[in-house]
Amino acid sequence: MKYLHRSLVLSPIVGAILAQLSPVHAQDSASSQALPGVTVKATRGAGVERSESYTAPVVNIGRTAQAPREIPQSISVVTRQQIEDTNAITLEDALKMVPGVTLNGYNDMTVYVRGFEIDAIQYDGVPATVYGTAMPSPDLALVERVEVLRGAAGLLQGAGSPGGAINLVRKRPREAFGATVSASVGSWDTWRLEGDITGKLSDDGRVRGRVVAVTEERGSYIDYVGSNKQLAYGVLEWDLTRSTTLSLGASWQRIDELPSSDGLPRYTTGEHLYLPRSTFLGANWNWRTFETQQTFIDLEQRLGESWKAKVSFSTLDSARASKVAYSNGALNPATQTGVLSRWGDNRNDSQQWGLEASIGGPFSLLGRQHELQAGLSFREEERNQRNVTGIIGALNPSSWDPAAVTQPVSPAYSLLNHYDYKQRGYWGVGRFSLADPVKLILGGRVSTWKDDGQTLGQMASTNRASFKVTDRFTPFAGLVWDLNKQWSAYASYADVFKVQSNRNRNGDLLPPLMGTNLELGIKGDLADGALTTSFALFRIEQENRAQQDADFPCAVFSPNCYVAEGKVRSQGFEAQVAGQVTTGWQVSAGYTYNVLEYLKDERSNAGAITGAQGQTFSTYTPRNIVRLNTSYRLPGALSAWTLGGGLSTQSSWTVVQGALRWEQEAYTLLNLNASYRIDPRFTLALSVNNLSDKTYWRSMSGTTYGNVYGDPRNATLVLRGQF
Repeated sequence: MKYLHRSLVLSPIVGAILAQLSPVHAQDSASSQALPGVTVKATRGAGVERSESYTAPVVNIGRTAQAPREIPQSISVVTRQQIEDTNAITLEDALKMVPGVTLNGYNDMTVYVRGFEIDAIQYDGVPATVYGTAMPSPDLALVERVEVLRGAAGLLQGAGSPGGAINLVRKRPREAFGATVSASVGSWDTWRLEGDITGKLSDDGRVRGRVVAVTEERGSYIDYVGSNKQLAYGVLEWDLTRSTTLSLGASWQRIDELPSSDGLPRYTTGEHLYLPRSTFLGANWNWRTFETQQTFIDLEQRLGESWKAKVSFSTLDSARASKVAYSNGALNPATQTGVLSRWGDNRNDSQQWGLEASIGGPFSLLGRQHELQAGLSFREEERNQRNVTGIIGALNPSSWDPAAVTQPVSPAYSLLNHYDYKQRGYWGVGRFSLADPVKLILGGRVSTWKDDGQTLGQMASTNRASFKVTDRFTPFAGLVWDLNKQWSAYASYADVFKVQSNRNRNGDLLPPLMGTNLELGIKGDLADGALTTSFALFRIEQENRAQQDADFPCAVFSPNCYVAEGKVRSQGFEAQVAGQVTTGWQVSAGYTYNVLEYLKDERSNAGAITGAQGQTFSTYTPRNIVRLNTSYRLPGALSAWTLGGGLSTQSSWTVVQGALRWEQEAYTLLNLNASYRIDPRFTLALSVNNLSDKTYWRSMSGTTYGNVYGDPRNATLVLRGQF
């Protein structure tokens, strides 16, 4: 909260300074625009997507607005239109439609891109830690579109995953007045109200605002489980001069829920228990709350006609508290025993801030036009975790009664964790025109990353750890060759690092994990940019992975027994197409073929060191993934109707636990949606997910917990109004 307080204190000071500035002339009213879903002719600033389209002419994940063809890496965009057509509510809903992305998680969702876990996302290009903290999945009511870059993104965000980066482009004010409202009802007593209003706040249009609000009550196919969500978002844009724009924004979200906790156990043999999908092995007093607050301040200065400087400061404060009963332990098939009902009381909070400053624009050299961009970034996060656990008693999964569990009294917390992450970076990238059709992109980032941690256990013993990487250079190189006006070929090299906490026999930290991404591909803009397509070959290798020291085996309570010699590889190809095929027909489709393998690995197995070379790395990532979403507005007299649907199919994936191995077989999910335009303002839409009511596992973790069914068939009816 201290960073939020800092920004709130700053706001009136900034306002007082701004009040002394002289007024400016109104900008050209031809730059006005309506809300998403209303026909758009022009807009203030670059980066606003094509109306009613499943593709975007530009993306902002590289900190400047660029056409996807200009970026020599795979990029997918989930547009506002696609979000509304599919009734996507959270970020995970959107990511289910993106090629190369898989989701797994029994309590909080984990996102994997090309087999590697994503632990941070960007808001308007500024990274923030989301996964693994106290923050729930972002709500898409605040988002104009979701951008996903696949492959190492160290140049963009410093330390991180070699799988890729996710950027959420927030909704921004428009000069022309517009408002949307929606009310929805759905399966399991779910309902949601959402409002969005924007427009100019001064007669000359140089002050603009936007407000979004959501209230939601959500049920579940799992007995007892449900949640209540409240959300508010506001943003103000002020043209201080003809070339200077200040943006101030804040959001607040609270979720109160009765959670399903840690999923279902399995038999000791690995076989699942064949319990109904509605099975709940917690207590009816289970509770969990999330509360998040975000603020951001952007100052953009346009320098001449083409150069631009921008400074962005943001904060994100989040807190999670819970007290839950959950099952833990594998069930013995012979004795029908072995599962315990446990309880846990947890308190997690995170306070983080980020600062980004950049400057960029074109320049002339040797008779050709080039582009240059440079910047610096700072991030800091403080995270605290406190918990205490206990045992309630034996649990019989087939006859468990959540209402019969007495809530225990929580004693003092037995485990206290404190983390303090700091990262800074300086970066630059140039786009050099070697010839009319050929551009060379060269860039690099120098990063410093530090993690200070403290753990206080039950015996009041303190374990302190400090992990630091200083002046780590992260290069990027790419080549884009415009074959003609519609097609371009590209090649790129990118890498990224990630600090690890394991130590060698001397107690020294292992060097950071190093991930490199090599990619070759082709991209096309068809139908005057209305339809985009791409094909890519990729290879990601991550080395310096911690593996056990064969000459110095791990002893009990001795963590200093690792060497940085492990290596894994993810490789394959992707194909995707997005946009308008013909008038009224939108499509977003992609196919990913991904092979993941341990190239070098050693681990302990019953005291012996064995290798995993040649085995599958990231076994929960399917080798084949197909994503398809489409919508078609009927012609002529039936033009009030739009019909659409989605298909998601993937090959099998497995979980390995010691000598046990079990598999989620290949499956296909079908979704349908239809909308009817009642009049120019109101539209009624119906979406049905998992049309065939397929039973499958959304998450599998082990024999003791973490196994969660995917959602059964469900439907949502939405009434939307646009004004």
